[in-house]
Amino acid sequence: MDSIKKGKDLIVGIDPGSRILGIAMFDKKDLVASYAIRTVEMEWDKRLLEIEQVIKELIFRYGIKKAFIENYAFGSKFGLPKSGEVGWAIRRIFHQFNIPILLITPITARCFLLGHLGKKSEVRLGVYKRFNKTAGEDEADAIALGSVGQHLFFSIPGKNKYEKNILKRIKKAHEKVKKEISEQKKKGDKHDLS
Repeated sequence: MDSIKKGKDLIVGIDPGSRILGIAMFDKKDLVASYAIRTVEMEWDKRLLEIEQVIKELIFRYGIKKAFIENYAFGSKFGLPKSGEVGWAIRRIFHQFNIPILLITPITARCFLLGHLGKKSEVRLGVYKRFNKTAGEDEADAIALGSVGQHLFFSIPGKNKYEKNILKRIKKAHEKVKKEISEQKKKGDKHDLS
């Protein structure tokens, strides 16, 4: 990863797991780097600090322009509070440095990568086929998220009907939120919703 030059427009896809953090960086043309960081052996507070440090390093070392983060998947009711803390810690760092984020649901990233409504277990194979990359589950999820982000950030058109439809829906939803924020600011709402 030392060959990645700061100043190059890079976006990041992040799968914010409480045990394993998946990260994938893209430029306009390629998947530049991807990896997973295991924090499962650490105490909870140390895990959060490690995750925050990783995010800060991405920002300072590579000059990330935008983050595409997996929105919550409501799987285990026991893991949800920890997922919430990890997600909040990651988003807080990006907000602190004024780097825009976009939350993407796991199923959206999966459909975009696979070109159909596939199973979660198919994502790793989809990453291998599309990027010639062998990746664990969390890293593969980050790559899928980053792939959506790459197309959105660099205005790359979708290749098939699934990609085109997903990009269109995300852009439409994003415009709706921006409009609502603008209207609230006009009304004098003092909450910062950006």
